[in-house]
Amino acid sequence: MTLPFIQVLNEKEQDKKKKKGGNEIKRPCPPYSLWCKDQWNEVKKENPDAEFKDISHILGTAMELLEQYLQFKQEADQGENKKNKTKKEKDPLKPKQPVSAFFLFSNERRAALLAENKNVLEVAKIAGEEWKNMTEKQKGPYEKIAKKNKEKYTQEMEAYKQNKDEEAMNLKKEEEELMKFQKQEALQLLKKKEKTENIIKKTKEQRQKKQQQNVDPNKPKKPASSFLLFSKETRQSLVHENPGINSSTLTAMISVKWKELNQEEKQIWNCKAAEAMGAYKKELEEYNKSVAAAT
Repeated sequence: MTLPFIQVLNEKEQDKKKKKGGNEIKRPCPPYSLWCKDQWNEVKKENPDAEFKDISHILGTAMELLEQYLQFKQEADQGENKKNKTKKEKDPLKPKQPVSAFFLFSNERRAALLAENKNVLEVAKIAGEEWKNMTEKQKGPYEKIAKKNKEKYTQEMEAYKQNKDEEAMNLKKEEEELMKFQKQEALQLLKKKEKTENIIKKTKEQRQKKQQQNVDPNKPKKPASSFLLFSKETRQSLVHENPGINSSTLTAMISVKWKELNQEEKQIWNCKAAEAMGAYKKELEEYNKSVAAAT
């Protein structure tokens, strides 16, 4: 317990040396060292005959008791402490760690000392001194209770960990079952999709076959549009310029080139399509006449 206070004095000596040098910037004291400096003179006034190690022990005991008290208060006021927002929420089912024998004694004495209008520092000092002067026999009941609480805590922690392991295992099983179900559902949807595609493909083939059977081979074929005429000619040049090009890329390039044509260039292809359509109408008219005559 005396080590922090020795560190405070060492820091004072280092500060004196730095002041002599004149160039070093004084390092700020940590909060714990500042607290020790503030309380040191007060404890020395109340205990003028106390030696260095005695004052160190009193302050160390006070600090330990204060930290334990703050921890106890924090656990009692669950959810109200919002100083550390990034800290994970505590599991309310997790067993609370038992306090030490000294804290059991100081907690018992705190009520009586506070009733005498003692402050926290005085309570810590008195409780620390009383505990220090107690015999092993006097400390025995508190150590017995602390030991019993620790054994109970150990058992509760084992049960808690076992429950956590079981929960984790059950959660893993649920995730595996869900994944298995999703895979089965995906396979069923895939099978339905393949079945639907096969039905559509088969229906389309039957329709085309029926149309081919009903179509008269002598009937004139409808001519291509201006875009199809342009596409047929452009396709040949693009394939020659880009050997190995795939069909989708080729179609996309043809569409781009068609959009890039101006009105005059498109009019050339429109005229070719119109000439072909005119010839088609004449042939279709002659064909219809021949069919009517044969009927």
